[in-house]
Amino acid sequence: RRERVDLLEYQVEEIQSARLQEGESQALEQRRKVVSHAQGIMERLTGALAALNGQEDFGGAADLLGSASNSISYAAQLDESLKPYADRLGELYYAARELAADLASEEESYQFDPAEQEAIEARLDLIHRLKQKYGSTEEEILEYAEKARQELETIQNADQTLAELDLKLHTLYKEARDLAAVLTQTRLDAFERMNREI
Repeated sequence: RRERVDLLEYQVEEIQSARLQEGESQALEQRRKVVSHAQGIMERLTGALAALNGQEDFGGAADLLGSASNSISYAAQLDESLKPYADRLGELYYAARELAADLASEEESYQFDPAEQEAIEARLDLIHRLKQKYGSTEEEILEYAEKARQELETIQNADQTLAELDLKLHTLYKEARDLAAVLTQTRLDAFERMNREI
């Protein structure tokens, strides 16, 4: 029984110290994918930004949309039937500029960090080891820990209950012994009285 208690205590402590979250390995896998491909993602974002904003020697899609919008806007002043096209080109130009700004802010978040990659790998390794022992998902591992904790509590409470029953047994034994002594004395006294009367 002591071995079972030791095992349960070890298992509960191992799982609790890991501080698992439900669905954590899935989120870590996704983050690992991003971190391990950060360089490639950043290169493609940079390429997309160059295509939208242009570079020193050529204009980008946003600049071309702006030129097209200006040309059609001028033509629309001469022929009002072109106004819807000028409006659409203007919307496309502003959407391209907004998209370029959004992509530029995203680009900053894709820096390769070896320390983060190591931390992710270590965490995934820990979760994998726990899955081999206690369940195939974080949820199953946490359920296992709860069941082990409950069993441990039951065993520990059983020890306390046994101690209480043992104390009660000793108390009842002492009371029975005292009553037996009184009964024996009463019988002896009765026997003596009976002998004197005979």
